[in-house]
Amino acid sequence: MNKKLKIIDSVGFGAVAAVIFVVFATIVAELFSSFKDFLKEFSGHHWTSKGIFAFLVFLAVSFLAYFFQKKTNLDKTAKILFTLGYVSVLGSLAIFGFYLWHYFL
Repeated sequence: MNKKLKIIDSVGFGAVAAVIFVVFATIVAELFSSFKDFLKEFSGHHWTSKGIFAFLVFLAVSFLAYFFQKKTNLDKTAKILFTLGYVSVLGSLAIFGFYLWHYFL
């Protein structure tokens, strides 16, 4: 197995998980003040805490994906990177849509 592709795949999985976490945490923090308060208490600001937790999610998923990944190839790597782009766009739209709904509707 190509080690460089394995690293790219693993980091791609970690990035997808981090994006999903940030989207989820952002929406949940706006809906539940207790969660937002927890994030504020953790590091002093809720966005800083989300960043710290997103980084930890990224590291954990990347690490696990690296060691549990059986095989990889260029097609798989391309699919993972496409998925990252797709999830990033959908996550951005989800947050934007949530804020439109939450503050204007």
